[in-house]
Amino acid sequence: MIAVGPSAPKDTDSWARWCLPEADEYLRDVILECKNRFNIDDDRVFLIGHSMGGFGAYHHIQRSGDRYAGVVVSSGSWQRAHLPAFRGTKLDIIHGVDDSDRGSHFTDIAYARRTDELLNKLQLNYTYHEHDGDHGIASSRETLTKYLAN
Repeated sequence: MIAVGPSAPKDTDSWARWCLPEADEYLRDVILECKNRFNIDDDRVFLIGHSMGGFGAYHHIQRSGDRYAGVVVSSGSWQRAHLPAFRGTKLDIIHGVDDSDRGSHFTDIAYARRTDELLNKLQLNYTYHEHDGDHGIASSRETLTKYLAN
């Protein structure tokens, strides 16, 4: 397995850096560079995002979901989404029950539960995992490790 952790493109005007148009090109270029350096199976490329990266993962599954074998959102959320665009790409959502409302970050567990409800209504291919932790990536580690082992 090869794991790559790119940082979102810098933008001083927006906190939603993974959801900007230049992020689409940047992520495409990161994947292309990895394919050039390593023997990567196109059918086994996964996108995993935590917190702001989770916002980006929701964004990218809508914009280029066919590029990924699966998308994992850990403690993320979305503000605008066309959920039917998720169809065709396996989505896993991981969220801590103690991820409390942190102001305007929209990562409260209620947002994840609402996403679960909406995706279930649309009968999309996704799984939803709640753990007893909080917002930190360490809280999602056990669920994420199980996911990557499969």
